[in-house]
Amino acid sequence: MKIGFLGLGNMGTPMALRLLAAGHELSVWNRSEGRTKPLIGIWPKSAASIAEVLKENGYSTAALGKWHDTPFSEISPVGPFDHWPTGLGFEYFYGFQGGEDSQWNPQLYRGTSPVEPDKTPEQGYNLNIDLANDSIYWLHQHDVVAPDKPFFRYFATGAIHAPHYVPKEWIEKHSLFLTNTAHSIQNERPFCCHSKSSVLSRDCATKPLQWRSPSRRRFRTQRFRHTVPGTILSADAKWGE
Repeated sequence: MKIGFLGLGNMGTPMALRLLAAGHELSVWNRSEGRTKPLIGIWPKSAASIAEVLKENGYSTAALGKWHDTPFSEISPVGPFDHWPTGLGFEYFYGFQGGEDSQWNPQLYRGTSPVEPDKTPEQGYNLNIDLANDSIYWLHQHDVVAPDKPFFRYFATGAIHAPHYVPKEWIEKHSLFLTNTAHSIQNERPFCCHSKSSVLSRDCATKPLQWRSPSRRRFRTQRFRHTVPGTILSADAKWGE
């Protein structure tokens, strides 16, 4: 059923969540956009996830890493757990809820229970490494217990979503190359700006790269150019493992 919904206050939000969970299609109007965000992307009970379909067809299923499909109001030790991975067909879950989390001190869950990392950042903890190791462990266990059973493993690192935290060696490994590359791009690439009549202004090609706050912005941009590729390459290495 298609339903128009007006107002997401303390009473309206729970009502809208229940209507969506029951499979109704909602058009929502609210004064502020923020209250509508928990309603986006919610699976109705009438729609199965890919994990549920595969599980019903004899697959083992596991979700590891980022899970951004649970409404914020449902992220708690007491549930409800309908929109957690374990409520949507995944037999195993190890990871974090929401769009981003710290790579050093994440809030992790195993199944639906909060867990702490097995070591501190000072001892070498990093989320990408932890997720890869747990994923490998799960697959080894699966192959020992049911080697002939097909599996579906959903693996999503926090990279390269903010925050861009990566072990120091991954930054240093590519720092010199990226610094030289950034210097070359900075001196040669034109500064393109927006105008009302078009995306690029007519004199775009003649303007040098500009900085609003030269020293601070230059430092932040250089650091960004080092940490983001380092984060990508670190995550890629963990994927390879």
